[in-house]
Amino acid sequence: MAAPAPSHARCYLDHASAAPWHPAALAAVEEVARRFPGDPSRSHRAGRAARDLLEAARATVAATVGAAPERLVFTSGGTEAVHLAVRGAVAARARPGRRLRAVSTAVEHSAVLAAGDAVAGAGVEHVVVPVDGDGRVDLDRLAAVLADDDVATVVVSVQHANHEVGTLQPLSAVARLCAAAGALLHVDACQTVGRLPVRMDVLGADLLSLSAAKLGGGRGTGALAWSPRARLRPLLAG
Repeated sequence: MAAPAPSHARCYLDHASAAPWHPAALAAVEEVARRFPGDPSRSHRAGRAARDLLEAARATVAATVGAAPERLVFTSGGTEAVHLAVRGAVAARARPGRRLRAVSTAVEHSAVLAAGDAVAGAGVEHVVVPVDGDGRVDLDRLAAVLADDDVATVVVSVQHANHEVGTLQPLSAVARLCAAAGALLHVDACQTVGRLPVRMDVLGADLLSLSAAKLGGGRGTGALAWSPRARLRPLLAG
């Protein structure tokens, strides 16, 4: 005889890693799978219908974070989005003999730190800036790194909110330092989109990464938005 089901409801406490599917997102995925089988890059009727749906979704997400639809790309998740931001920005500036720098804070998500490590070498350095006891970036140390103009700082990655302790970073101050140094500010907003108001212009972000997995949209979907200041080289081609 099978054991009786437990009478208590499950308590899930790992939303910062992956939130359960929202019922509306599940319904939308099912409808798209059933009604829109076409390749959005094709010009036949099914392809055009899929393309229209894709572009409508792009416009909705872009409007949510204050980006232009033509400057937002969907990714396979937050990890791909942050790698495109960091590695794509550095690759767009790389030239033979040019010395470049990518900067991260010590409390960034492992994907951001890994992206910084991935660009290190061959004239590119990855500098990790310390934080205080609350996990807040040390603005004086960041300013000192940016003041070293022997190396051009391409991109500074500072999360909107920490994924473990919840600390909100002083992004307005960080954005001013980046603008003065001519560096792009990449904000990892995977933890805050869908939970807090997130607008690129308000945050001062040039690059903003997000993940559907954190807000009930399911795994396997993310996005990167960028400002007119940002230049990126794609990681994938074809």
